[in-house]
Amino acid sequence: MNWYKLSQSLFPVFIDISRYQQNMEKYLNTLVEEPISPEDFLHVKQDFFEHLNILINHLSTNNFSNYIAPLNNLKQQLAQNNLNNEEAYELLWEIRKNVNEFFWEKQQQDHYSREISNRAMESRTIVTNVIKSFSQMEQYTNNSYFTLQAKNELLSKLTEETTQNMNNIKNNIISLISKNPLLQKNRFPITVEASEDYNETGSQYNIQSGSNSAAIYVGDPQYSILFTVVLEESGKLTMLGDELESFEEIIEEYGEEASLIKPVYNTLRMLIKNPDIENVPVKTMSVYTARPIKDFKLYESAQNIPTDIFVSTKYDFVEGFAYDNKPRDIWKIRLKNKYLINDESNNPKFIFQTYSPDGEKNIPIDSIQYVQRVE
Repeated sequence: MNWYKLSQSLFPVFIDISRYQQNMEKYLNTLVEEPISPEDFLHVKQDFFEHLNILINHLSTNNFSNYIAPLNNLKQQLAQNNLNNEEAYELLWEIRKNVNEFFWEKQQQDHYSREISNRAMESRTIVTNVIKSFSQMEQYTNNSYFTLQAKNELLSKLTEETTQNMNNIKNNIISLISKNPLLQKNRFPITVEASEDYNETGSQYNIQSGSNSAAIYVGDPQYSILFTVVLEESGKLTMLGDELESFEEIIEEYGEEASLIKPVYNTLRMLIKNPDIENVPVKTMSVYTARPIKDFKLYESAQNIPTDIFVSTKYDFVEGFAYDNKPRDIWKIRLKNKYLINDESNNPKFIFQTYSPDGEKNIPIDSIQYVQRVE
């Protein structure tokens, strides 16, 4: 046993927020801006004043004389240091909107002549420069810079909230372990690694609150595969990722040692998806499955079948699958519902996966009946 490390803990579940911290700090560092000095602010103020003059002269020659008086009023307020930032902001954006609309109509009327296009570009540049210089000055007067101190305080807050969420995820997993015989015997470390949250557009990190999502690894994270869970407001876990198929590559590369992790991983994954599965009353169900014809002898008169195969309570669905993936043999199986699990987030309610609560490779069945071969 070389590539993984066995744990001596009763419930070997650990949290890891190091990567989250590193990535979040790196991102927050890109947002840090130190306030400019009073001397620099005078230059910013003068820059805004000059851009206002350019804009006034430009508008006076382009049929926008109605904005000259309001802009001169801005200059007066600026000189007296009593500029109303909200009113200034609204005025500048109104000018930008109307200038864009004016030149858009002119371009259409003049069939996008070079002269009109150049005038439109000049106007947009002048207005944009005024807004940029105003925003820079407003930021200084409002003291709204994201300073290094503010960044450190925010990172500390996000780290604290994320740590709390990861501990809640960890406690959820420990609760599942305490109810399952196979997981109670497990000594492979289970790692809860904090993942970065993104904003609604997915374009940047969420910095409003700590992360509530985590990658779950069984065994050494360097060699294991993962699935992702999210801690809901209710305190329950929701699974987002399911990477079961890639386990075969891990087993192929690392051999039987890696295969020992699979039942632990599989059982944990299933219990997170269906935390109340062990409380469901036991009953016998009839399901159908379409298996490769090479496995005929494996299923003929079988008393048990493999785990991790898909079955369905709807014959028509299985028959359709068989025709799409022929040649296949269709079997009817009677078994206890405790050996079936359904992931309703990915599959309809009539599709199940065979599952062993004890992590065995096979599960017992009550009976099996050959239906037909689809070729």
